[in-house]
Amino acid sequence: MRSAPPARTAVRAPNCGRIHLRMPSTVLNKNTFLTMAIHVPAQTAMRTDGRSEATGVPFSKTGQKIKTKKPTFGDETIFIAKENPLAPPGFELDSEWVELLTKGRHTYLARTPLPYVPGISNAALIDWIAFTVRPTQKDSHKWAIQELQRLDLVGTVDEMVGGYAGYTHKAKYQDDKIKLCLIAWGGKNQASTVYVSFPGHGCARIKKWEEVRAWLELHSATITRLDLAYDDFTADRVSIRQAVEWYMTGGFGAGGRMPAHKLHGDWLLGDQSQTGRTLEIGSRAGGKLARIYEKGKQLGEPLNPWVRIEVEWHNESRKIPYEAISNPGRFLAGAYECLHFLDKEQSRIQTEQRSAKVSFEKAMSNGRHLAGKLVNLALEVYQGDCAEVVEQLRREGIPNRIEPYWHAIKDEPEILAKGSNMEKSATHDEITPLLTRG
Repeated sequence: MRSAPPARTAVRAPNCGRIHLRMPSTVLNKNTFLTMAIHVPAQTAMRTDGRSEATGVPFSKTGQKIKTKKPTFGDETIFIAKENPLAPPGFELDSEWVELLTKGRHTYLARTPLPYVPGISNAALIDWIAFTVRPTQKDSHKWAIQELQRLDLVGTVDEMVGGYAGYTHKAKYQDDKIKLCLIAWGGKNQASTVYVSFPGHGCARIKKWEEVRAWLELHSATITRLDLAYDDFTADRVSIRQAVEWYMTGGFGAGGRMPAHKLHGDWLLGDQSQTGRTLEIGSRAGGKLARIYEKGKQLGEPLNPWVRIEVEWHNESRKIPYEAISNPGRFLAGAYECLHFLDKEQSRIQTEQRSAKVSFEKAMSNGRHLAGKLVNLALEVYQGDCAEVVEQLRREGIPNRIEPYWHAIKDEPEILAKGSNMEKSATHDEITPLLTRG
């Protein structure tokens, strides 16, 4: 008597070809295998060592035409990640490794971001990190806070009223008014975990990322969010116009179709925009979101060419690897094919100082409009005594727009002056010119 054929389950993705994965079924018994027909782009299926039935060409569900000829982005040769024979059954799709996993009776696709191996490790900054960790002690949040303090990531933590994202309690660590870390704990559905989040300004204070990675691995923490960023201070290699071209030629990939996108800011004036534009690709709900925006204009300087690329990952059906903390440049370059060319080392201190410089110039412009005429009058009243005028007008503190960057310039505030040199803060041997008004 012939045995029944193995169960077949089809998992749909944007289809151009198919690959078949044969893996043990945890649902039936150890001797039964599930044959999975995974629909993937033709170019991906063709890279699966002959285990494919590639047919057709990429198509779009949005009505937008996709070029059948694969474009080359930047000056680098596009690197194709090869299948790891020691890895679980899976395939590469949109610069991520996709695995078919089972949990109980449910089967789902899990993604893991892939690095661009030829890339530069430090060609990106970590601009946000959040994770959950499950302590073994009863007072879980106290243990977590003590560990963060031991790593010199936080100082005195203040508990706040209310909870956060399903957690019943929360606390914050801040420097003056700048929030640097959020900690949350408690709740029936949180599996006894503690949630920790460092936003951009908090990440800017972290000096030893290798220690952070080691601690996360030691305690099997789950990275729930990771943002990586790249700055082009002169927009020589990255611009909004270039990002739009990448999108229209398929540089951001989406399994053979145009990915979802949104436009924010002043797009009607194009390059003449005073407040800046943002191109957003993907979604937080999907677990991967890219932003390309005019950072200089966002900081209030209409003529500043500074453009930033950010990619934000969430652990929605996705595992964010610890390695991304050690090699942020390779993972940012690997996020999309159009970013493979990113090869300029990034310096956190340089970025913070440039942010302070742009903010200072904007504050001086505002001060000129608000108090310029008063200064003229005061000089007449005090018979040209500049010191007396300054003494009468000054007060304690620094402007709010500069306060987030004060830690990076407090030892040498003179670098904010026009014509000052920031090269000593950089890690790359080729530094872009200073940003001044045209």
